[in-house]
Parts: sequence; C-alpha cells; structure tokens
Amino acid sequence: MTVLFKTTCPHCGSVGAVFTSTSFMHGKINDSGVMHVVLVCPICSDAILASITPDGSFYQNFSGRAHDAQLLGPHRQLKRVLPTPNVIAAPANTPSRVGAVYIEAVENFRAKRWDTCVGLCRKALDLATRALQEDALWKLEKRIRDLSDKRLITPEMAEWAEEIRIDGNDAVHDDREFTEHEAEQIVAFTETFLFNAFTLPAMLKARRSREEPNADPPSTSA
Repeated sequence: MTVLFKTTCPHCGSVGAVFTSTSFMHGKINDSGVMHVVLVCPICSDAILASITPDGSFYQNFSGRAHDAQLLGPHRQLKRVLPTPNVIAAPANTPSRVGAVYIEAVENFRAKRWDTCVGLCRKALDLATRALQEDALWKLEKRIRDLSDKRLITPEMAEWAEEIRIDGNDAVHDDREFTEHEAEQIVAFTETFLFNAFTLPAMLKARRSREEPNADPPSTSA
C-alpha cells in the first residue's frame, strides 16, 4: 500500500504536494512509540522524513489488506517533518497586502512558474508604491518617477522599480518567457525594494526613538 501526506516540499517549494511512501519498510517504530516514515515528493522526487505516533488502524493498513492511507488521522499525531520547509515571509514592516502578493510571487517561483512570479512581483511593486504616498499617481511609471523626484525613494530604488515594472508588463502582455535566472533576479529586486521602502525606515525610526534622551528636569537654585 501507499501512505499519502500533503505538505509543502522543503526542497522544491511546491505547495500542497502529495508525498507518497511505497512500503511498510519505510517505517520503523522506536522505543517511544514514534514511527519514522520516508515519503517522496511527486514534483522533485526528493524525500522527507515524517515522525508520527501511529494508532492501531495504521498498523492494520500497513499489513497489505488496505488501499492507500493518509499518514495522519484522528488518533495519529505528527511529531515533526525533516527537513523543515522554509517559511516564506515578506521583509519586516511591509504592508500586509503588499507582503501577501510578494509571498505569492515567491511561492510561484518555487513552483517554477516564472512568468506568473514576475507578474506578481510587478503587482507587489504597484501596491508598494501606492502605500508610500497618499494620492499616488495612477500610472506606475509616473508614480515611480514622482516618488524619486520627491526623494521618497532613492534613485537606485527607482531604477530597480522600473526594471520590475517593464519585466512585469512583459510577463502579462507579451509572448516573452522568463527563465529561472531572470525570475530569481526580479524576486531579489522586489525584496530589496520592499526592504528599503519599509523595513529600513522602521529600523531607523526605532533606533532614533531609543536614542532620544529624556528631557532633564528643570534645575532649582537654593
């Protein structure tokens, strides 16, 4: 029989991949009643080790009299999975909506959907530039230039933003197919932009507030 386990692959990043274990020989119960099961990703064919506390039905299923079984159940507790999947997070202090789109872009990169990844990076940039300025201009190209002119972003950030904008447009409107290397660069540019736009200013603000001296009490003369 085959044991099934749905999770995010820590190797290729595929979300919701259904891992499979092909035989009972992959599981061994230790003295503490924990079974270690080796399962294989259907996308990249790499393996993970899942440690569970099995119940009686699990042993019966493994006897060969049952069809495919889920690794987890009402009385089967997952202890750990190795290696641990890398958690995707946006740079600190990134607005939640911007961060959600950035995370989606990285998820698509891990799933090897390069064009979708690039298009989402452009969307994250669009939302980020709107968050940086009230009454932001409608067109992203003009918005980037306006933010740079007002020194709300640096010239380097404006240059990165323009690259992401152009490539994102290509991903959505043109027949261009992006490579893994190109998508990786655009994700890195997007992450750097978000860090400089939201994380760094918050860090500087926090540091200044800590260093701000308390007002001395007025002196009194005898």
